[in-house]
Amino acid sequence: MKAQESKALTSVSPQTLARAREHVARAADYAAARTTENTKKTYTKWWKAFCEWAVVYNADTLPALPVTIVSYLGWMAAEGFSLSTIQLTHAAIGWHHKEAGFRKYMQDDVIHAEMEGIANRLGFLKKKKRALRAEQLKRIVKKLPSSVYGRRARAILLIGFAGAFRRNELVLMKYEDFKFLPEGLLVLLPRSKTDQQGKGRFVGIPYAADEELCPVKALLAYLAGRTSGCVFNIDGNSIARIIKRAVASIGLKSEDFSGHSMRAGFVTEGRAQGMLTHELMQQTGHTGEKQLNEYFREEQAFAGRLGKGLL
Repeated sequence: MKAQESKALTSVSPQTLARAREHVARAADYAAARTTENTKKTYTKWWKAFCEWAVVYNADTLPALPVTIVSYLGWMAAEGFSLSTIQLTHAAIGWHHKEAGFRKYMQDDVIHAEMEGIANRLGFLKKKKRALRAEQLKRIVKKLPSSVYGRRARAILLIGFAGAFRRNELVLMKYEDFKFLPEGLLVLLPRSKTDQQGKGRFVGIPYAADEELCPVKALLAYLAGRTSGCVFNIDGNSIARIIKRAVASIGLKSEDFSGHSMRAGFVTEGRAQGMLTHELMQQTGHTGEKQLNEYFREEQAFAGRLGKGLL
């Protein structure tokens, strides 16, 4: 049998072998594309931090011994890093090892035990940033100036809230992805965090009765006749700063809010006003209730019939 297989392999033409190699290389490219560029940048940031720490202790990093990885994660916990940052660092170290062919180093039981211990010490309940509520947004919009900054901030806040958009989705928005209809604005998201295959999805944003609070009219006022190109010309960190500056203008603590507060605000406000789960998911793009429930905030603890109690 082995002789027959060997004969069959030697009879393959060089052209066929070349095409096979191309297919293998293409398959590797597709596998690599599963990790988005933003994720790679984040992983690189925390990988570099790990490598800088390892230099001080003269420790190898690739591959890194399990005791080195455990020591670093434990050091991060002792230095006050958040659980989410430590988990991200763990993922970054694991990703670099996997890419270099050292996956087995991350499968050591001592590393898993350390991560479980850190989670127990720091608590499983992550401290979430506050959701931006509708009443707060109304107060903010009324305080925004009529300057270029004010028009852009108003458009970002209202569109971001009404569309339940992620920061990155706002950053990548192009005018060509917009379709203005009698009912409102239809936005095409070519790709998002939950749509890595790039199938795309549409998000509808209706006109608001109050012209001052209408996201569609705020967007048109900001665009001022522009009909092409990137909409906001801004990065994710700048969007976060706009939100923090906005909430501070009405007396709220800026550190309690983040770039995700608009999206969380839509879900929180929607639930408070009785929107059904499938309606929320249609706007947020979530594919399961479990992911949507990650947006649960303290403000929702007394929403709906639960707020009335049973006594």
